[in-house]
Amino acid sequence: MRKEIETKDEAVQPEQKRIPLSETPHYKMIGYLMRMPERFFSYQREYYTGKKDDDELVKMTTQPFWQSMRISKKRLDEKGLTMDLELEKAVNDLEYGSDVYNMESKENERDEYGIRNKLMFVHRRFFKNGKCIYNQKTKEMSIVSIIKSKVEGNVTFCPNCGYQATISSFIDGCDACGSRFSVHDFEPKISGFSLEENRSMQLQSIFNKTTLLCMGITFIGGCIFLIVYSILDLIYVCLPGGEWISYLQSILTPILYAGFKSFLPVLCTVLLLWFVFGVEAIIDRKSITGEEHAKKLFHNFSVPDFYQNLEYMLRNIHLVDCVDRVSSFVRCNLNQEIMKYRNVADCNLIGLQFTEGTETAQGYRLQCRATMRLFCYSGKRIHIKYDKIKLSLYGKKNVVDQPITALRMYRCSGCGNTLDLLEGSECKYCGNVFDFLNYGWVIEDYKGKQNRECVPILIRLLIFLTFLISFLYYLI
Repeated sequence: MRKEIETKDEAVQPEQKRIPLSETPHYKMIGYLMRMPERFFSYQREYYTGKKDDDELVKMTTQPFWQSMRISKKRLDEKGLTMDLELEKAVNDLEYGSDVYNMESKENERDEYGIRNKLMFVHRRFFKNGKCIYNQKTKEMSIVSIIKSKVEGNVTFCPNCGYQATISSFIDGCDACGSRFSVHDFEPKISGFSLEENRSMQLQSIFNKTTLLCMGITFIGGCIFLIVYSILDLIYVCLPGGEWISYLQSILTPILYAGFKSFLPVLCTVLLLWFVFGVEAIIDRKSITGEEHAKKLFHNFSVPDFYQNLEYMLRNIHLVDCVDRVSSFVRCNLNQEIMKYRNVADCNLIGLQFTEGTETAQGYRLQCRATMRLFCYSGKRIHIKYDKIKLSLYGKKNVVDQPITALRMYRCSGCGNTLDLLEGSECKYCGNVFDFLNYGWVIEDYKGKQNRECVPILIRLLIFLTFLISFLYYLI
């Protein structure tokens, strides 16, 4: 059955007829946003578990994105780990039929592109030698970007230089830059994927589990003491010579009393924390803040595109084995930072704050604070850490202010061959140096600081200490 979507006017005038999907703007891109992410999620899971190779990945994603996934798989293989990442839809909504879509579909001179945000159940597991060493289920916001060459009839634009010609002529080689492409290069591709950690949901889940555990222990323990006390009382009545039973009852009575009395303080603490997390959920703390500093520089600035392109760079910094592999988009010394990241098995960007944006004669400079969630492997276990990073990025005018979401591939301006940015900035065929400033933002300054997440631990300690202090108070 063909899916349909409602226009905004229909929400005001429900008696109007629904507009078929085929008659809405950019309906083809909306169709891609509905179908392609789930296919990618399935393939990504099989890729990380070793059931799929790079061939299908190259057809499905843009060159920078599959290079990033490849370096991630390489790091896992180096540590002898296997990651199983399972994603399923978390909620339903009536706006787009049976699924939730917060979509943005646009186009520019050369491309059509779309972004889909969707809340997902994420089941993340890590295996070592077939044994599961980490198992986590969370709700996270998935962000998927799709890009497609704008094709009118059989005419389109060169993905490398923008020269307009027929698709068949690009297969033989672009007349302007000499770059060669296949038919798959002009099909819709996944250009970015990220998972945003939902802090309020995560803390509320930890709180709920800890609360149920504490209240369960309190209730079950009290019931057990009550049953034992009743049995002893029955034995004392029915059997002669039960003075020891009376002595045992005198010991159990204050314990039973303290257990039931401590239930009320624990309940009050639970209700207080429940209120705090409820308020936090209503406020809905954003993972991206301060975007007005960037948007004031130029109107074409796209926050989701910048977010995913930045994650691509930060993931590579955390997962490569030497600084030369990120030299194309880094203009500062990262030797010490990359050595600190040697235990990182996987990572993703979960927060971004723009603090300042300035314009120079040749370009723009952005000051940001980024938060990376790191899955670190040490001591035969996976530990979660958070890397707080201060960044300074620079982009040239007429490059970063162009309305292009993501590059599908990097080509050498000297010989036209495909470049792998993770192999350095120099072309291995002609020796020409690749200048990333002609394609996007570069990192000028980078300062990271890792720390463990202490809030879940504090939540558990607060509830347990409330119970323990209350129990000892009424016992003594």
